[in-house]
Amino acid sequence: MSASANKIGHNGGVAPTLKISRYRLLFPLAVLAVICLIGTGAFFYLNDAVRFPVARVEVGGKVVFTDKTQLMQIVRKHTQRGFFGLDIEQIRTEVVSLPWVRESYVRRVLPDRLHIDVVERKPALQWNDNGLVDEGGTVFYPPQLQNDAAESALWRGRFAGLPHLSGADERSDRLLETFRHYQSMLGEATPALLGLFEDGRQSQTLYLDGNVVVRLGNRYQEDRVARFRELFSGYVKDGNRSDIRFDMRYTNGFAVAALRSENLDTGYN
Repeated sequence: MSASANKIGHNGGVAPTLKISRYRLLFPLAVLAVICLIGTGAFFYLNDAVRFPVARVEVGGKVVFTDKTQLMQIVRKHTQRGFFGLDIEQIRTEVVSLPWVRESYVRRVLPDRLHIDVVERKPALQWNDNGLVDEGGTVFYPPQLQNDAAESALWRGRFAGLPHLSGADERSDRLLETFRHYQSMLGEATPALLGLFEDGRQSQTLYLDGNVVVRLGNRYQEDRVARFRELFSGYVKDGNRSDIRFDMRYTNGFAVAALRSENLDTGYN
């Protein structure tokens, strides 16, 4: 058999290449354009406040101190955009910005309702002259306590029974922590702790039930509180546990003075 008979042909005919129509290239782009057009149309259709209005606003939770007029002003501004145009997160952010609101939960309820749950702050202490501290330790400034508010004196009286903190705003977290620590230290060995006041030099004064005043100064405060706790039960008899001032700023001792309530200017209301 000749060598040429064993050769495999490599130059056989090749099927012609198919030309891709330019219309086939444009087809996906056309489909994408149609989808975008439909999506845009649906967006504007659903965000039409006339076709899809917010028919009712429901406010849940126990709303006691929050200004309801101010709350509804926030809601009304957003409901003008219609049911599907509502920015739920923005509504929540603006509601939480109200002084008394600690948390808020906002949701749509088909077909046409907006539901807002409001969780108000629970005041635990007074802060300076026009603020409060909530149970979580956050300082806030209710409009009812501001000097220009109507019936501000009446509102101050409403919270006058709360313990009172006073000091620099940037020291609020530290003072709250210190107050609770002193409460724990004193326990039931002394009258209840009603106030902690700190001046610009961070010198501290405690006010206890029964008009008992304890001056701690700006150094060794924890040691002085512990020393006051030990001496109070032994030094002060049960029948005479009011209108007393203790000065614990001495290195190796203390001073005690009996006071008349009407002559004591504590700055504490």
